[in-house]
Amino acid sequence: MPSFGATTLHHALKSAVDQRLLPYNPADHVAPPKVAHKTMTTLNDEQMDIFLSAVKQDPTEHAAKGRRASTTLLTGYTGILDGLLKAGVTNSAVCLSRLRANGFQGGKTIVKDYIAAHQHLVPPARYAVAPQGNRGRRYTTGPGEAYQMDWGFTKVSSYAGEEYSVACFAMVCHHCGEQYVEFFPNAKQENLFIGMLHGFRYMGVPQYILTDNMKSVVIRRDQEGNPLWQKDYEQFMRTVGFQTKLCKPRHPFTKGKVERLIRFVKDNFLAGRTFWNVTDLNLSCRIARIVGVMVLHGNTPCLKIMPNLPMVFSTLRM
Repeated sequence: MPSFGATTLHHALKSAVDQRLLPYNPADHVAPPKVAHKTMTTLNDEQMDIFLSAVKQDPTEHAAKGRRASTTLLTGYTGILDGLLKAGVTNSAVCLSRLRANGFQGGKTIVKDYIAAHQHLVPPARYAVAPQGNRGRRYTTGPGEAYQMDWGFTKVSSYAGEEYSVACFAMVCHHCGEQYVEFFPNAKQENLFIGMLHGFRYMGVPQYILTDNMKSVVIRRDQEGNPLWQKDYEQFMRTVGFQTKLCKPRHPFTKGKVERLIRFVKDNFLAGRTFWNVTDLNLSCRIARIVGVMVLHGNTPCLKIMPNLPMVFSTLRM
């Protein structure tokens, strides 16, 4: 501090000389005071042990220890979270998006902690009565070789407070994971054809489709186990140019990718949301796909889009 004061005084007097208020600077003939620097001392190992043991034995605690803040970032939003948990929505990303839509400024961690501490609000899950047995082995396919296809059925809430049933058509490329989702009022065969054509136009046409034994695809199996295709579906396969393979009866995990996609749509995209109708539902689904909400994981499509595929409509008999 003395050195700093001497320097300041020297500059002030020099400024006075420059302005001809003083004939000379008297600070030029005075030696500035020297500051006595103290030698730094450190504790040795024995002294450090004594100091640490004394700190550990000190019973004094912080005055605010154990207290919780009266208000947090979730204050005012717990009612929304409780409603989602009571509806069975436990996905933190879904809950965070609902809160952000209502002005929440916090992050995912505080939402996760709240969900973990309020599991008693979540309704109990339904469990299978009997085990499903051996799930087999994983298998791989080449680019554009196979798609998995299935229907999912769920109820959607409307803005009028009512619920209506929808059929979710889902298709996944078994190789790259590229996916297509579209909603319909029901799972009739004409809606199946429309969904498949839209999926083919978006993802390309594979060598074969893996699906279950739905009535719009197969009538039954013969004595040797070969499928007897539904007539219109068989014509559809020949016209578009792909084959179909069927899963074993009561063996849905053969096409686990599309089963997982349907569960993802139900638990993430539809959970806690309301839509006017199926048209609004499909529009919201397309927007979510564009902004990345409906992306189950990053992927690179392995087939090119076929712009001339809609011409198939004119050759099909619906």
